[in-house]
Amino acid sequence: MKSSNFKIIPLISFLIFLSGIRIYADDPAGKVLDSDLANDLENLEKNFIVTGFVNTSAPLIDNYEFHNTSCINTGVLLNGCNISLLHSPYTAYGFNAASGLALAGMFTLPDGLWKIDSAWTYGYQTGSTWGSTITSLTIRIQSGTRPGGSVLFGDFSENRLTRTVWSCIYRNKDYVSADRPVMRNTGRIGTTLQGGSSNWYWLEFTMSGSFGPDVYVPPVEGWGMGYQYYPWYDWWRELRDGVNGEYWRDIPFAVFGNPGCEWSSYPQILISNATYNGDTTYLECSAVFSLPNRGDVFEYDLGVTDENLQSGDSITLDRSIMPDTNCYRVEIFPELPVTSAQPINVHVKITRKPNSPFVCEGIVEFSATDKCVTPNVTICRTAIDRPLPVELASFTSTVDRNSVLLYWTTASEVNSSFFEIERSNSQNDWTIVGTVKAKGSTSSNTEYSFTDVFLNSGIYNYRLKQVDNNGSFVHYDLGNEVVIGNPEKFYLHQNYPNPFNPLTTIAYGIPQSGNVTMKIFDIAGREIKTLVNEFKEAGYYVVKFDGSSLSSGTYIYRIESGSFVSAKKMVLLK
Repeated sequence: MKSSNFKIIPLISFLIFLSGIRIYADDPAGKVLDSDLANDLENLEKNFIVTGFVNTSAPLIDNYEFHNTSCINTGVLLNGCNISLLHSPYTAYGFNAASGLALAGMFTLPDGLWKIDSAWTYGYQTGSTWGSTITSLTIRIQSGTRPGGSVLFGDFSENRLTRTVWSCIYRNKDYVSADRPVMRNTGRIGTTLQGGSSNWYWLEFTMSGSFGPDVYVPPVEGWGMGYQYYPWYDWWRELRDGVNGEYWRDIPFAVFGNPGCEWSSYPQILISNATYNGDTTYLECSAVFSLPNRGDVFEYDLGVTDENLQSGDSITLDRSIMPDTNCYRVEIFPELPVTSAQPINVHVKITRKPNSPFVCEGIVEFSATDKCVTPNVTICRTAIDRPLPVELASFTSTVDRNSVLLYWTTASEVNSSFFEIERSNSQNDWTIVGTVKAKGSTSSNTEYSFTDVFLNSGIYNYRLKQVDNNGSFVHYDLGNEVVIGNPEKFYLHQNYPNPFNPLTTIAYGIPQSGNVTMKIFDIAGREIKTLVNEFKEAGYYVVKFDGSSLSSGTYIYRIESGSFVSAKKMVLLK
């Protein structure tokens, strides 16, 4: 039995801007290194309350005044994106944030306790394009009037990068060069800091990428308070720019968080005593269980606790998502929501209704919160799946000249009626080529086979259409293409069916291109009909013959191609 570790990030959060930093609203596609965590952080970053200067332009753009710095860029766009312009009297495109050469910028927090969740940093690698090459972001938070104080969080060894995307900003010296595209990088944090104007904090970070160790961070416009760490001196130096280093610069970044609480732990949700139709089974949060039959019953106990209950915290348990009432009846005792300063225990009973639809599935989700203003939330979600009527264990093929042999094995079947075999020489044009009766219902392995005969040379795809007794169906694709090549020698197959009435199929193969003729003769040798008289590329071919206008009897079909001549008899029975 395990507790859920899925934490819901509160929607109320904050964003601290440094040195006039501004957030660009779009979010171009980029690579995600930790998808679950990145989604949580992305949700948080899109739902924030902002303190500080806000503008939807790029965070590095220099077309605004800050600390009385003159405007240089007047809003010119490049490829629809913003430009961070290198202009006089500045000389630095960017400051190196490579491992060992950490950068730092100062931030403060509003009054109160704050839970810091993530941060954005910006950087580019020389020679890179719009696809991000950033692979690592380390973060450290220190306190004090300058970097080098007490380390409150993190280090320069753990990679905290969860998402890296193009920020739609260029760092260049003109308005036409599409170089130095700047990436926006999200790093996870997870710590608590005390706010207030007297508490100065420093976000210190390093970055690296696949284009080499150097990642450059463009400065924000105007005067600043940025620092760079020099490991060989073990000290932090001001970020200086200009011919003689006369300008103190700053770096762009953003810090995200939400109002904190004196109770830092999350509630824990445990599932125990699970049964399916009275038999003991196992279930945990985030797991999947099945109720395949009408009348099935699944029961379990749900327990919630929190290590801070002894220090004045309380917990509330409530239902978040319940399954379709046309399919399931959910009974919870005691009824929810329940709020308590003691551990909470409820019993859950889920019954599939006798008159439920044939196809049923759903989500059962509970949420547990504490009493923080922005509560710590734990979710316990389980899923009721729709079990497939057939569990396919294997599906394979072999080729015999111009015939394809298909084999498949099922591990179990429920109310399975038959399989249709479908063939296509393109992914969108499927033809039913045969039907095989299914086993019905069984929990044992069952083997099936089907042979598709008399195929022309070419490439084919196959799939099975499994049909239930009630008409529902599921497709299973063959995982490979089937190739019918060219024959190694001339070949004329016996017609099928034989005897026939009135249609039959004649297959033949030619190993080399040439003129081909095929004619039908009666038993006296009189020519009846010409089926083929044309140039053919090497390959297998199939031709149909319709004997509707002929009398019953024995007929001969004869093929010629180059020096190859062959004839066979066939019988028409009406």
